[in-house]
Amino acid sequence: MRAELLLELACEPLHHLGGDMSKHHARIIPPERQKSHLEKKHAELAERIEALDGRLSLTPSEELELQQLKKRKLWAKDALEDVG
Repeated sequence: MRAELLLELACEPLHHLGGDMSKHHARIIPPERQKSHLEKKHAELAERIEALDGRLSLTPSEELELQQLKKRKLWAKDALEDVG
């Protein structure tokens, strides 16, 4: 069940996490589909992180976005490890 939750969290913007968790319904997703989706999401996050890291300076909102992206990328990585 942890991998499914992490999949949900990795795909949601972080500002949604502070709200009512009853809106988030756990879905059962086959492991092979979870892995494929998580690999894609991890790659997308890594690409955006790389783009932000490559800039000489960041605005405060970009710095916040970068921190959030890094957390989501770690969640996706953890979920990938759980899926196998």
